[in-house]
Amino acid sequence: MSFNFIVQKIDKNSAEEAANLVVAVFNEREPLAHLNSSDPKEFAEYILYLSHKCAEESLGFVARDVNSNKIIGAILSSDLSETVNSEGSNSEVHNNPIAALIDSLNSAYFTRGELEENTYLNIKFIATDSNFKGKGVVMELISTCIKEAKVKGFKYAQAEATGNISQHIFINKLGFDEKASIKYSEFDVDGEKPFSSITEHEGIKLLIKSI
Repeated sequence: MSFNFIVQKIDKNSAEEAANLVVAVFNEREPLAHLNSSDPKEFAEYILYLSHKCAEESLGFVARDVNSNKIIGAILSSDLSETVNSEGSNSEVHNNPIAALIDSLNSAYFTRGELEENTYLNIKFIATDSNFKGKGVVMELISTCIKEAKVKGFKYAQAEATGNISQHIFINKLGFDEKASIKYSEFDVDGEKPFSSITEHEGIKLLIKSI
């Protein structure tokens, strides 16, 4: 059977299905997933909130299999200034090593409180059904999201790429540039190295592309 898919903006009717896919893929394939200290229910609720927010702001997209109408891919993004300029995330940074890692990565390049709104698109989560990997779904989702962000006035796209595959796609296929990186074996939180058990991936990279 031939495979065809279409990409659509996330709306209120597709937000929950998109969120469910993102959570499932994150838990299955994300290098940092087993170190996520967030309560699983709270994490799922956050992704659902983010999916609905993407629907409201037109910064999220889904890929649907034409034959089944099933959502097989999703991308969730937001305005990076909301994260980088926020002062309310200090408790999360202290309690969650993943949040601390991402905060440190962005702090190596950006100055808190000085990032203009509607300038950097933050590509937060990308997910594809395992049955449709390697079929161009990820590339199409990212490309579509970036095009929409450009129309909205964003000047750059940004991603915090955690694994070898995502880094390869962003850098070698989409033309993103590496601006900062942190090795998992070296990142320290209160004298401990929470990511030292990750050996198949070198580290997290801050990737940026002018759009």
